[in-house]
Amino acid sequence: MTIINSLKINKNASSIEVDAQIPVDFTESRLLLWDIDTFKDYEKAIDLSSLIKGTDNNAIFDIPSSEVNLKTFSGLFFLEFSELDTTSQEYGQKVFGLVSNFMNYHECLLNKVLSIDISNCEKIDSDCDGCGKNIYLLSTLISSLEKSIHLNFYSEAISIIRNIETLCDICPTCPDYGEVNLVSGTGYGIENGDIILN
Repeated sequence: MTIINSLKINKNASSIEVDAQIPVDFTESRLLLWDIDTFKDYEKAIDLSSLIKGTDNNAIFDIPSSEVNLKTFSGLFFLEFSELDTTSQEYGQKVFGLVSNFMNYHECLLNKVLSIDISNCEKIDSDCDGCGKNIYLLSTLISSLEKSIHLNFYSEAISIIRNIETLCDICPTCPDYGEVNLVSGTGYGIENGDIILN
């Protein structure tokens, strides 16, 4: 069975760094990637098996964002390793991992907080319609997203992300207009089989 040593998005969100151990007794390994719109739909998965290279069982490589038609990795991505069983000719022994970059969600929350002006300890003025009410909801959604990932509730995480993107008016398919520099603590990855804050 494949062992994922680490999965993480690099600092400028231009690639996913993969470090895995692939069993040497299997002739073919497969690596699939999904986003929140294609999660677990095998017909829509992006097959990245061609990136697995090496002469031994150590597979250390990058998945460039351009390989999956993205400028940067933003949001939640799922990866699945599996090996071809030469007897049944089916892929089995699946190992699952995820990576994420939630910088946009944290930035949205901070922008909404910064748009509020509090005076006399009670009057809230804002140049953003609904910001005062939505800050608590958005903060709760981001906390819930993090909790759902830690508890492996991926369908719930996807639903929460869609709500966050609606509240923040984030368009994941729109063009990117700026440079990305990830800050520690704004996404997740895998290290030694455990989900870690990245």
